[in-house]
Amino acid sequence: MEHKQQEMLDLLDEIYWNEGYSYGIEYFSQFLHEIVKYDFAKILACQAKFPLEYVLSFILSTFSLWINFSDTDWIRIMSVLNPRPKPFSIEIFDAGYVDIHFLCKYMRVNAIKLFLQQDKFSNEDKKRFFSTLVK
Repeated sequence: MEHKQQEMLDLLDEIYWNEGYSYGIEYFSQFLHEIVKYDFAKILACQAKFPLEYVLSFILSTFSLWINFSDTDWIRIMSVLNPRPKPFSIEIFDAGYVDIHFLCKYMRVNAIKLFLQQDKFSNEDKKRFFSTLVK
């Protein structure tokens, strides 16, 4: 693993494990000067191991990192997160589909349709994702 990626992983672990002392915009803003060094898509991909609620809080609290993103930027983020580690289910509180959650819930974007329309995503990923929607 390259040094820069390991530094990012260490930073994300530090942020996650210390969040209980403070939270929200006030908490995450103290790390922005370090977070901006890394690609936002890779940051989200690495945070898929954390609980969904935490990662959503991270995204909402660091809006300066993504506020000007276009559809193309979000599709690139979806690409970095694929293949997904496991199918998302409403009962599972992992962040494997945090991008889709965030776009649908907070940005009111039909991210499900956007995800399924992407030719570069494997049919297997689409089938797994679609099967979680019809449960």
